[in-house]
Amino acid sequence: MQVFRIAAISLFDPNLAVIGPAAYFILDGFGKINFLIYSALYPTLLGIICMIFGYISFSKKDLV
Repeated sequence: MQVFRIAAISLFDPNLAVIGPAAYFILDGFGKINFLIYSALYPTLLGIICMIFGYISFSKKDLV
């Protein structure tokens, strides 16, 4: 969720001056648009994978 939090901050502060020197690493490594895409897709895909794993795990046995 840290990735999404930093992306939300970047929408209000495009330079990411709030988070300090880590902003240079993030913006140089990803770029602004690529980081926003990554921050939306990463938690979504991770959630879908966990949802599928949970469905498979709990559909084979009862919760009780």
